[in-house]
Amino acid sequence: MFKFFTLLALSQSPDPLYLESLYSRQDPLSLTKQLYFYTQYPNTHEGQRAKKKILELLDISSLDPLMPIELNSILFEELLKAVFKTTTNPILLDTPSINFINNLSLNHKNRALKGSSYLTREELEKGDTCDIDVGRGMLVLAFGQESEGKEKIQSYEAVLDFMALCVKARLCKEATNEEKVHAMNHFIFYELGYRFPAHSEHEEKIDTYTLLPSVLDNRQGVCLGVSLLYYALAQRLGLDLDIYTPPGHIFLSLHEDLNIETTARGIHMPIEAYLSLHVKSLNKRTQKELLGMALFNQSSVFLKKQDFKKAADLYEKALAFIPDDPQILELLGSCYLMDKQLAKTHKVFTKLQKIKEKTLLTSNYIVEDFFKGYITPEGLQAIFKDVDSDMQSLINKSYELETIHKKSPKFRSALYQLGITYLQLHQYEKAFLALEKLYSQADDDPALVYYLTQLSLIRFDRPKTLLYKEKLKFLIKKHDYNPQAVQRLLEEIEHLWPSGFDTNL
Repeated sequence: MFKFFTLLALSQSPDPLYLESLYSRQDPLSLTKQLYFYTQYPNTHEGQRAKKKILELLDISSLDPLMPIELNSILFEELLKAVFKTTTNPILLDTPSINFINNLSLNHKNRALKGSSYLTREELEKGDTCDIDVGRGMLVLAFGQESEGKEKIQSYEAVLDFMALCVKARLCKEATNEEKVHAMNHFIFYELGYRFPAHSEHEEKIDTYTLLPSVLDNRQGVCLGVSLLYYALAQRLGLDLDIYTPPGHIFLSLHEDLNIETTARGIHMPIEAYLSLHVKSLNKRTQKELLGMALFNQSSVFLKKQDFKKAADLYEKALAFIPDDPQILELLGSCYLMDKQLAKTHKVFTKLQKIKEKTLLTSNYIVEDFFKGYITPEGLQAIFKDVDSDMQSLINKSYELETIHKKSPKFRSALYQLGITYLQLHQYEKAFLALEKLYSQADDDPALVYYLTQLSLIRFDRPKTLLYKEKLKFLIKKHDYNPQAVQRLLEEIEHLWPSGFDTNL
């Protein structure tokens, strides 16, 4: 954990030359390393050098001379424990530590936001998005209802403030936005070692790796969890970042000049990398919507457990931050339907019918199937059933979907999922037959036609391949979008059967 400090504990009375050599190897711009060195050797010459460097990095000279600032090795030890945690259990700072950090952080840019003083969910819901302090907002969502919530909010907020001070220590006063991004990447992903959790872990505990306190406690997070941390620090540094959400993902961007992929140590990835066969453009989110997305992630845990009431409650709370979001409305209505609350389902799906999804190409059959009477609560549960890495769970899902299709042959969502499940099982003939049957009921879905074109090619069925290829070309022209996956597929077909190729030769 503290690899760069392991040698410090080897000797109670180190030789001065050894200490000088050891200190010379410390990163001069790392506030945490200077603090740790000072806490270990406060009464040595090098310890005093570290103290002087700390004063310089914290820019103490620029603060109000009447402000009580006292360097204390015990206090610093508590701060370092809270940031470099070796346990997932919460570590709450005491009042002197909180006051110390707060006094040093009065110039943080988030202090100018009204939301930096909010203490209730109601204030967050009513506040304008431009007033939202993401760090404070997430802490209010986590602790606002607890009896000791205010103390926890203050403690975790002090950790965020301290982290921002560590980033500032690496920057000159005239630092560019790009330099701020690089400094944040270095501190979060390399100095503190934040990382994406193991797949099996984040699938089961996505709420743990989303909520800001848990992310800080674990130093791990899914894309949303680390993006929330990143944005909270960016607001303290006065860094205005854009928020984009491809389906099931999120990344931050410095106005598209520099994208920040938080699942890969903040590296830049071009916008095109986030587009796909299903996604023609990206949703740009606000600070307030960012809070709603955290509630959205929480709800997915209860959806997997088939606790539809709790999942619906969280989707409703998410809508207070992201009104009229098509995906949330679809999942909320689906939860109501699976809980057999048909009146509420009807109300939500009626509203969803009036909202046009602009970023996705994939057709959504659930709403139409509901109003046509093709869908059942049991059938919908089979669609939402989660599968694990065990192949048998995928096979079991295919059996359930086959049963649902026999009972409700016009239920298009079940038939689509059945075809995709066959694809995942590499049962290409079954996948083709299922999706072709769906095509007879819905021939305007680009994603469906893409799969049929690809499966026809796999089966080496030239007539069907060319038939679906022409339909695919028509649809992508209609939608004015030509994704790379489609381009590659069309090139492969042209290479195999060039235009004008005579099959009788």
